[in-house]
Amino acid sequence: MTVEGRAEYSPRLLDGKLREVLAFSPAVVVEGPRGCGKTTTGSRAASSFLAMDEVDVAGGSPGALGP
Repeated sequence: MTVEGRAEYSPRLLDGKLREVLAFSPAVVVEGPRGCGKTTTGSRAASSFLAMDEVDVAGGSPGALGP
């Protein structure tokens, strides 16, 4: 366990493939069951990160989903 009480990151089979895809694709969707490490894995591999559950589509957040 880390000092913050969270388990240390466990490498996943997706790690290498995700970095490979992010090298040529501006966006990637990672799907899976709750608690499997999607957010942690994605945020470790990407230079920026947008969780779609944080986007206010109905409220029209400026620039949240592009032009």
